[in-house]
Amino acid sequence: MVTSPVMFVVWVGSVVTTGLALAHPGDWFGWAISAWLWLTTVFANLAEAVAEGRGKAQADTLRRARTGTVARRVTGAGGTTGGAGGAGGADGPAGAGEELVPGTELRVGDLVVCEAGDVIPGDGDVVEGSPPWTSPRSRASPPRSSASPAATGAR
Repeated sequence: MVTSPVMFVVWVGSVVTTGLALAHPGDWFGWAISAWLWLTTVFANLAEAVAEGRGKAQADTLRRARTGTVARRVTGAGGTTGGAGGAGGADGPAGAGEELVPGTELRVGDLVVCEAGDVIPGDGDVVEGSPPWTSPRSRASPPRSSASPAATGAR
């Protein structure tokens, strides 16, 4: 309870109102408030436990997906960028081939090939191509921001 200040205050309020309700047993309002605060405490702890369990399950799923993801790493000339983008055609840098490697073997500077429908094997930057929502023929829409224009300062 001490880790969440709000819930700690609710818990203290529950204890205090229960003590006052015990001191004045005929006061139905005190009992009602006490019951309401105890229910808030119990259900808040239950919700926190469920959220923690779901978060751990999602993290495990992402961890398993990362180890099972296969990347198409560019090999040959320009296979690693060393910080600079490679130059080449639609098939990647000139004279380069591809090799299938687990996503966990990717290192900083590796170039990978991703096409529509592929699972992205790791975090990185697009060095060639564009996202689907920038194409005029695309049906996909750009990601939406949850921030309101007033919150971002846009007019």
